[in-house]
Amino acid sequence: MSEKFSIELKTGKLRKYTYQPTLDGKYLIQTGTYKLEADKWVNKTKETLNNISKKYKNIKKIDLFIDADTPFSLITSATTKENTAFIKGIFNTLDTNLSQTIETVENDRYIEKEYIPMKRQNTTLYEKALIEIIADRTDAHVNQRNDLIQNVAIFLFTILLVIFLIYQKTRVITSPIKKLLDNVNRITQGDLSGRADVEGNNEITKLSEKFNYMVERLQTLYNNLEQKVKERTADLNAKKDELEEQKKDIEDSIRYAKRIQNAILPPMAYVKSLFPNSFIYYQSKDIVSGDFYWVGEVDNKKLMAIVDCTGHGVPGAFMSIIGNNQLTQTVGIERTDVPSDILNDVNSGVTALLRQTKGNTNVKDGMDLALVSINYETLELNFAGAYNPVYIIRDKELIEIKADKFPIGGFLNQDLEKFKNNVFQLQKDDMIYMFSDGYMDQFGGPKGKKFKSRNMKNLMITISEFSCEKQHTILKDTITDWMKDEEQVDDILVSGIKI
Repeated sequence: MSEKFSIELKTGKLRKYTYQPTLDGKYLIQTGTYKLEADKWVNKTKETLNNISKKYKNIKKIDLFIDADTPFSLITSATTKENTAFIKGIFNTLDTNLSQTIETVENDRYIEKEYIPMKRQNTTLYEKALIEIIADRTDAHVNQRNDLIQNVAIFLFTILLVIFLIYQKTRVITSPIKKLLDNVNRITQGDLSGRADVEGNNEITKLSEKFNYMVERLQTLYNNLEQKVKERTADLNAKKDELEEQKKDIEDSIRYAKRIQNAILPPMAYVKSLFPNSFIYYQSKDIVSGDFYWVGEVDNKKLMAIVDCTGHGVPGAFMSIIGNNQLTQTVGIERTDVPSDILNDVNSGVTALLRQTKGNTNVKDGMDLALVSINYETLELNFAGAYNPVYIIRDKELIEIKADKFPIGGFLNQDLEKFKNNVFQLQKDDMIYMFSDGYMDQFGGPKGKKFKSRNMKNLMITISEFSCEKQHTILKDTITDWMKDEEQVDDILVSGIKI
């Protein structure tokens, strides 16, 4: 015989089942009986669970499931197949020591189902049980969400407040620095009127005080300097006026000297009377010139000299007066007509006049020149030169008669050299050129170099067939184009005589 207890599904009562075999052993008799004490225990359990459900308003249902081949509820008499299968799955997967919570949304409500396992000890009747608690967590979710929103709002407000406080604190620091920087910028532009605001008691305050002290010092120094500048400017203006007055006096004197020098030079009418077919291109570097030309006549011989004195400007002008006087005296008074003799006499006169003898002076000034004497009846040319040669163009060919390689004057502590006389037979249409070195030494052209003697020779060969007036124009235009923006470096003097 054996016994078994079970909950009767229809009545929900605890029932005791007794199994007794027949004497022949073919059949098994089942006897079921109810026990009042067991029913009280079941009812007490139901009551306890219902009281818990009533006590907490968010708990919608509490149920107790008994594990069996087909799990059943101790509270609910009717269960669906789906619910029975679900509870069976929970029994199979649930750890006896751990609860399980399932959250779902039903009809816009947050439903929480919690399953708490129970295991009975020292019995084989329904060892496992499962308490199901179904609670509506909607209000808790709403409160939790509101709390979260509130906390986030408080956090954001706190962050904004901190940022605002930091900004205000930063402004307290940066505003004086910005004003200080603006004042510094005004100072760099020459405005010393700005001052920094002295506020508070911190490092910025001390910096502002030092800055204001520095600006005041700068303004004092600036005012003192400005006063000194005004005084110096007034002195400079007075000196400038004085210098301009002196410059004007000097220039007036030089211009007057120019008039004297021009008066010494032979008039072009006189030049044309001796050399009818001729030209002289004369362009001084300064107001007065160290180059000069001279003409004279002895019997039937016509003489012309082109002279380049040491230096230019006023020093050269003084030498030109000395040279002109020596030539006039030698030819006009002593009637010397041989070019070499004339140069020897002029050399002696210049040396004596400048006291260029032993121990008497250190003035080494002198002059280079070319002197020709032309007899128009015999067409004989006599020439002597100190450094400067004479060019004769005949049938597009250039003939050069070289000069001696020493100057007039400048022989300090030396014996005077003697000049050589050169004789040349001219022909009709020959073109004779004499010149100083100013034309060929002029800088210019595309590379800023000297004009040089080779270009000058080619130019003379080219223009020799033209009239003297046209040759004068071409020489002037050529050197002007060559110079462009370059400064004139020396006096320029070129003469031409057509036979």
